[in-house]
Amino acid sequence: MAHSPRITFLAPTDAAELSDGLVDSRLSSLLTLLSSSHALTITSFSGTGPGAGADIPESDVVISRVDGRQVGGSVTQFGAQSAALIALVNAQQPPYRPQSAVSETDGVKISFSQPEPFGLLAGTSP
Repeated sequence: MAHSPRITFLAPTDAAELSDGLVDSRLSSLLTLLSSSHALTITSFSGTGPGAGADIPESDVVISRVDGRQVGGSVTQFGAQSAALIALVNAQQPPYRPQSAVSETDGVKISFSQPEPFGLLAGTSP
């Protein structure tokens, strides 16, 4: 998925984190779903808590564009685009529904709780 033509990364390190399995599997699954019908621009991954080791997957993402249109910002700026993305994300069933999806200055931030459920995807480990 890190090499998908439907996902653009503003930081090259973010593509590497995704391909190296350093992104929460729930977040990876959600990005796969979203990018199956939309072109996404990923601003950043983040989310490891204080004292977390390097092997703890990133559990947050900021998406700044969907299909080339800006998302995030104030309600008057990009409200319809942001609301549509947030509604789609919040329509997911647990455990793939994030803890939060909010509009921020630089995009829509989607956050999953940590740690991710053990064994959620076959062949993964915490």
